[in-house]
Order: sequence, then C-alpha cells, then structure tokens
Amino acid sequence: MSKLRGSKKAARFTESVIREMTRLNQLHGGVNLSQGFPDFPAPAEVKEAACAAIRAEVNQYAITWGARSLREAIARDFTRRHGKVHDFLTVGAPAPLQEAGASALALPDAYYQALARQYQRRRDLLLGILERHGFTCFKPYGAYYIMTDIGAFGFEDDVAFARHLVKDVGVAAVPGSSFYRDPALGRTKLRFCFCKKDETMLEADRRLGKLSCAR
Repeated sequence: MSKLRGSKKAARFTESVIREMTRLNQLHGGVNLSQGFPDFPAPAEVKEAACAAIRAEVNQYAITWGARSLREAIARDFTRRHGKVHDFLTVGAPAPLQEAGASALALPDAYYQALARQYQRRRDLLLGILERHGFTCFKPYGAYYIMTDIGAFGFEDDVAFARHLVKDVGVAAVPGSSFYRDPALGRTKLRFCFCKKDETMLEADRRLGKLSCAR
C-alpha cells in the first residue's frame, strides 16, 4: 500500500454544492439547471479567435493585467466600466481566451441586442415553467438564473429538496443556502439557471410534472 498522502489542508477540502448537484445530475440522468454554463454554441467568431491564438502559439501564461489586445478592446468599448470589466475578463483567463474576448468585444451592437432578447425570452420561459409547478420566483433583471422560494413544498431545507429534485424528479438546481453567509437565511431558496436551449428547459418542464407526486 502506498504511503503517499496529500497535505492535511487538502484533506479538509470539500465538494462544492454546485459540483455535487452536477455530479448527482449525471448519476441520475437529469436535466442540469444548476451550473450556469450554456448548452448552446458560442459565436463562431469568438471560437475562431481562440483557435487562431492557439495556432499562433499564444500558449504562455497571460500577463497579470491582461493581453494588450483585450485591454485595448475594453478601453475602446467599455471606458466607463473599465475597472469592473477588466477584473472579470483578464484576471486568470487563459491567454487564447483573452484573444477571443477581444474578438467578442468587436462584434456589432446588433449581436448583443439580439443576445439580450434571447436571454430575456429564456428567462420568461423558465419563469413560466417554475411558477406553473408551484415555485415562488424572484424575477431577475440582469442575471442568467432565477432564485425561487420552495417553502410551499414542505421539505426540511433546500439541500434535502434539491437532492430529491435531482434524484426523484430528474432536474438539478442549486440549494440557495450556499449563497448566504448564514445558510439558514437560504434554507427555503433554490436557484435555477436559464442559459440553456429551449428543449432543455422544456424537458425540465416535463419532468417537473412529477414533482407533486414524487415524494
């Protein structure tokens, strides 16, 4: 038997609740509305910019303050919000993806206007689905997820309900308590993301039809 051991500090690391929900979703073949990654394609121009950077051997660590092309693109298009956008786009982002970010900022305003309309439509679709199945929803105006109240379902807390939802109903969401310093404040909250294809959310709608009789 190997005597190699990890550090004591690493042994105390725990699985994040979002990763747990995704793992359970994969185990039970559910619809993943927990992690906020889109299941529809990114713009071809952005993907091609990342591929072009890789082909051009842009393969080293990005400099701390961001690739020059990205910094210049941000300065041109987001001058008023430069500090905020700079942090999100350049800190820790792989170098090829920073080149892709610069390409994304060069897309026409019409692209972003259409993207906003698409996300609003997705939000409204999921809002209708959740409300129809008994969730109390807090309508977002600048997010890709919907926070809900689950108090009416009668479960002990959000974690118990989230595990029931993914195991017995087949839809993954995130326990709301994970977003609170005091978890008790979120024990009746559950978060669903809507950066998904229509067919993904419609499949979740179909499965949520089992909710009332699944417990």
